[in-house]
Amino acid sequence: MEGMQAIPGRMDVTYRPWNSQSAHTLVPTFWSAACAGGYVMWGNYATYWLDDPLPGIVRSETPSRLKILHDTMTSLPYWDMQPSNEVVSPDSIAMNNQTFRTNFCLAKSGEAYLVFSLQGGEVALCLADGRYGVVQLDPRTGAETDLGQVSGPEAIVNVAGVEQVLVIRVIPAEIAS
Repeated sequence: MEGMQAIPGRMDVTYRPWNSQSAHTLVPTFWSAACAGGYVMWGNYATYWLDDPLPGIVRSETPSRLKILHDTMTSLPYWDMQPSNEVVSPDSIAMNNQTFRTNFCLAKSGEAYLVFSLQGGEVALCLADGRYGVVQLDPRTGAETDLGQVSGPEAIVNVAGVEQVLVIRVIPAEIAS
């Protein structure tokens, strides 16, 4: 069929608008949308089978990755957070003569910050005054790495790896001292 392309290693599935995402590409799509204050929906080609779709869905890595996103967002004051890209260095890249940011932030200033970094490396933050605990989260496995504490208003955090999440929470004054 014209305009369709086979998925490598999967002779039974071709790229179409409804199945062009993979478990890998959904990570940056979902996390950058979450930092923008939005949401994304996910479907699986198994949904369209006439028999039981559950075996096809269970074989996908996406549901477990969505659970990591869910658990992270529900641990934060998500409903009070706003897109806040001005808080994080853009770490921009150029593609086709256009510049695109690769770091995204959702924040409730002075309380919690969620950063998604496509490229990792050094991330500059402009936080409200205070002390914050920083945890790096791998959005594919859910593994958390304690990166210690930083103080606002300006801080630098080194993100190990690509497509990683920083969860930054204020440390209450009585604990921080």
